[in-house]
Amino acid sequence: MKNEKEWNASLLDGQRAYFKTGATRCLKARRQTLQTMKKMLEENREQIEAAIRKDLGREPTFEVTWALKELDEGLEHLEEWNASIKVAKPPTLDADKDEVMLVKEPLGMVLVIAPWNFPLITSMPAVAALTGGNTVVLKLSEYAPTFSSVFSGLVAKYFDKGLFTAVEGAIPEATALLAERFDHIMYTGNPTVARAIMAAAAKNLTPVTLELGGKNPVLVEPDADIEDAARKIIVSKMLNCGQICVSSDYARRFIVETSSGGVTVNDVMSHSFVETLPFGGVGNSGIGRIMKKYGFDNFVHEKPVLIRNGLGKGINGNL
Repeated sequence: MKNEKEWNASLLDGQRAYFKTGATRCLKARRQTLQTMKKMLEENREQIEAAIRKDLGREPTFEVTWALKELDEGLEHLEEWNASIKVAKPPTLDADKDEVMLVKEPLGMVLVIAPWNFPLITSMPAVAALTGGNTVVLKLSEYAPTFSSVFSGLVAKYFDKGLFTAVEGAIPEATALLAERFDHIMYTGNPTVARAIMAAAAKNLTPVTLELGGKNPVLVEPDADIEDAARKIIVSKMLNCGQICVSSDYARRFIVETSSGGVTVNDVMSHSFVETLPFGGVGNSGIGRIMKKYGFDNFVHEKPVLIRNGLGKGINGNL
């Protein structure tokens, strides 16, 4: 049985060989690739959505819809995006005989690393890479195991692994992939992982595209409809339990006085949630679940407790 390093080498050698055949340069072939992915999503939508629902505990319908829209956009603009562009001639060239064009060439082999919070949507950079005529290795997140298993199996069923492969695994597998030489790396996630990716890519001078989460301030102007503003802030904050890169982080003028008294975030939180969420008990709120230990840690307040002469007690008498 091949070890991890041998398996990676075999996979990547196969992708390099596939790219060198020139098969991805043909726009007709690229269109077929996008159509195949669209077919894969449409034919297996229920299975994909069930996997996301199992992993994240929320309704996943918009993920497939969003992915299909991205594929439709790629199909619509395929020729336009890949067309050569005529550029201005430098004075050193013959004005009558010479013509200067910017020709768009595929890079080669692209690694796409997707996170767990929106596992299908954040895998869609693979669509851009395939539209550009590249081969793709998609690393799926170990924190969405059901989706990763389902999606990697579907990719293996619908695509030649020399063109497009989806792989499962955790940190060791990701580290092994990053040790290989890719022509471009795309990552969506957090700055901590991004630093590790940049450090690994630097060894081969591999260009990297990062989409990272940051701070998302909200400013509420004096003449704003405070109830409407607060409702929108709460919806953005609670989407996917707040586990989304555009989740509101903090706000100015969050509590104001109105002619009828104070309006606080709690007022509109209750109103908004009762109107829109299918409450059904623990695990069935419809907004998903908090993932991983650091997500739990955000809701835990730790404080030191002095234990002396066996008299100190913690929760339920246990410390």
